[in-house]
Amino acid sequence: MEIYKPKGTNNWAVTYYDENGKRVRKTLGTPDRALAEAALRKMQNDRFLEKHFDRTPDYPFVDALLRYLKGDSTKKRSHDCDLSMARNLRPHFGDKMLREVTTPLISEYVEKRRGQGVTDATIKRDLSLLGIVLRKAQAEWGWLDAVPAFPKGLKESAPRVRWLMTCLEKTPPV
Repeated sequence: MEIYKPKGTNNWAVTYYDENGKRVRKTLGTPDRALAEAALRKMQNDRFLEKHFDRTPDYPFVDALLRYLKGDSTKKRSHDCDLSMARNLRPHFGDKMLREVTTPLISEYVEKRRGQGVTDATIKRDLSLLGIVLRKAQAEWGWLDAVPAFPKGLKESAPRVRWLMTCLEKTPPV
């Protein structure tokens, strides 16, 4: 791996060859050489662990959440709902690494939200976003080895019965 500063930019970059012999160039995103060298050492360490111990490097949960919200979620009509749910997830999972998101931690989140008076349906929707992010991190991005089990038993409340009446009707049918 070689660190260099490309012409016409302030940020340091790295070039290396992957396991298939293909040349890879990446910007390290910093004009500070010491920071760039630290990022390079971390990349080398992650590649070493992945190659020799078949272990994926640790990634922060926040990075996975942001990657989803900036990528796939922007194509959805419910993107605003995803942002709202992410605001609920971030205080509880934001300082954790992806490997640290376990079934007991998810159950703790459910109990915390119930303690705040939130309905099971809302918690279930929050957990659906969490599940999407974790599954994408595992299947598509290769950031996670296994997705933890989610708690069962969250019930949706009964839907409201609504009636549409014409102007001739005064009372709803029974």
